[in-house]
Amino acid sequence: MSARRLSKRTAPVSVRAHWFILLAVLLALGVALVVQGYMHHLAGIADDSVPGGGSASTVPDAVSHGGPVVDSRGGSVRTVGPPDRTLALTFDDGPDPVWTPRILDVLRKHHVHATFFVVGSAAIDNPDLVRRILADGNEIGVHTLTHADLGSAPAWRQQLEVQGDQQVIAGITGRASTLLRPPYSSENDAVRDGTWAAMRTAADRGYLTVLTTQDSEDWQRPGVAAIEKNLTPSGPQGQVLLMHDGGGDREQTVTALDSVLTKVADQGFRVTTAGDAVGIASMRDASVGEQISGNALV
Repeated sequence: MSARRLSKRTAPVSVRAHWFILLAVLLALGVALVVQGYMHHLAGIADDSVPGGGSASTVPDAVSHGGPVVDSRGGSVRTVGPPDRTLALTFDDGPDPVWTPRILDVLRKHHVHATFFVVGSAAIDNPDLVRRILADGNEIGVHTLTHADLGSAPAWRQQLEVQGDQQVIAGITGRASTLLRPPYSSENDAVRDGTWAAMRTAADRGYLTVLTTQDSEDWQRPGVAAIEKNLTPSGPQGQVLLMHDGGGDREQTVTALDSVLTKVADQGFRVTTAGDAVGIASMRDASVGEQISGNALV
């Protein structure tokens, strides 16, 4: 067969592939524009005082009584937690232009890393901070686009909130996260049916959910001593610690963090990211579509 005849037969396949790529890019841009318009009609980040209510009849015991990192990909449920004397340090609701840099400075001072579950709308306003979080060796996780309660949101909004935040992260960093923390979530036994349904849907898209085992309750601003007490382990068991770098005044958080990191180091605890604590890959290279959509947003 001649080269000319071969090229005539293969050209339509190449053309179809290019059209497919173009349509995918246009779809990604369209989604990004919808998300951008959607955000302009929503309020800012609320505090974490809204409790999850309702039944837990559909939540498996493996989740309610399992480890704080929940993997329900593929239909089965597996959970895991940090090993003894390992603390996974996590921050929610940022990045914040005042508090996130100060928290990063404290982490650098103590030579430890953490996982930052970022809100997409805050990330759009502070892209350099998102890049600094990664450059300093920390992890980034998805915390929705607008700090929405996934447990009470309809399916279309759940997808928009999770994937919109992912696209923002991808547009800023070129990386995508495999970790999700639903806003207003806490410990395993607090998971209710709505949140569990959202967790399963997110798992179908490749996400692991990271809950917590010790809540600093710093969002209540109870005082530095109270935050320190809430974060101090009572035994050798590994923990996932919850703090906040956004959503309000975090002066107490910064002060307590510095003190707690000194204390747990003296007690022989290792402080690290959620992914490192349980031995999972927490980030991946973002797809072209995710980066294009994210760039349209940021």
